[in-house]
Amino acid sequence: MVRNGSWEWLLEGFKFDLETEVKPRTVEYYYDHARLFVRWAQDEAQIADPQLVNKRDIQKFRPP
Repeated sequence: MVRNGSWEWLLEGFKFDLETEVKPRTVEYYYDHARLFVRWAQDEAQIADPQLVNKRDIQKFRPP
């Protein structure tokens, strides 16, 4: 079970919301970028809790 507020839970919620708003191709594009950010946040920035992400963290992220 994925705990409420975890990275996985947030990604799945983000994807679910996108699916109601945009075309499938756009969903995959946005979702892939969100997954890259999550991977960066966990591995490089070592942010374990999504609630700890701040504006400065988002500005530091550079997708490959």
